[in-house]
Amino acid sequence: MEDGGVVENADRDKAEAYLAALGKVRSVDEEEALLTEFGEWLVANGYKISVVEKNGKHRLACPYFPPVTPWVEHAFLDIRNLGLLPRAGNGG
Repeated sequence: MEDGGVVENADRDKAEAYLAALGKVRSVDEEEALLTEFGEWLVANGYKISVVEKNGKHRLACPYFPPVTPWVEHAFLDIRNLGLLPRAGNGG
């Protein structure tokens, strides 16, 4: 189904919701809980995420949601939380 030239994709919409929520976290605990949940969802659905650092922020990309790649720049409250996410190319 198309809407404004964009093919609907329930998984992409779910990923975009997680990424939007990540941009609104206010504590390390909230961030960790959300990243854990997001990471588990990605693994359960066979997706990976790529993380690229730029100017102290991290761009999270889910490159397996055609035709639109959801992304967000998010300054992690605790850099160790990056380890909670599966990344493209690391096997999980």
